[in-house]
Amino acid sequence: MNFLHRWAALLGVAVLLYTSAPVARMTENPGPAATAGEGTMESQAALEAEAQAPDPGAALAALYSDAGQIADWALQPVLNAYEAGLLVGSGGRFRPLAPVTRAELATILSRLDETLTRSAVALGDVPEGAWYRDDAVYAVEAGLLDAPGGTLRPQHAATREEVAAAVSRLYALDTKTAQEALAAGAFAIEDLTWAVAAYRPCIAAVFHEGIMVGHGANFRPKASITRQEMAKVLGALLT
Repeated sequence: MNFLHRWAALLGVAVLLYTSAPVARMTENPGPAATAGEGTMESQAALEAEAQAPDPGAALAALYSDAGQIADWALQPVLNAYEAGLLVGSGGRFRPLAPVTRAELATILSRLDETLTRSAVALGDVPEGAWYRDDAVYAVEAGLLDAPGGTLRPQHAATREEVAAAVSRLYALDTKTAQEALAAGAFAIEDLTWAVAAYRPCIAAVFHEGIMVGHGANFRPKASITRQEMAKVLGALLT
């Protein structure tokens, strides 16, 4: 009996010690209070900022009747290009899948850099009263667009290699480093030989800088560039 009484007494003491222990021992360690608080505040701020960010799809729907045709990946770039005044629509439409014409490309280039002066350049296929004449003159005079024989071919679709050349020339991209990286195997452009020889360093430069990329390892230099694709290029230049 004495043995049983002693065992019962010891068991009672153990229960008393356990139940009187701090509650914290029964919960997970919350970590330093200051760190947890800062993390919570940062997360809350990020959520609030995201909630306040405008919906590009809704904003574009208010501007263009064909906003639903704009690809998801192009929504923000198109909105940014519109807000920057670089690429806008007409008649309430943006025409995202339409090719950018050389006249439009000349205008975009002119809007990207308004510091260069315009001078009289003879362009036989650009009428005096054309809405894009000053921009075309600027782009050709600055050496951004080629106009062999004094012809701009303003209504022709601009090709991806022409856009690459214009962007590379305007921003004086490092073509030498890009070509060295290409030769070293840092990246690959399998269809580069399809491009005009003078444009190849420019293509390597915009590819290397991430301004323009292709489909896998193909750049498609001879393909036209759509308006939403051009907006994506402008997005890379604006950031």
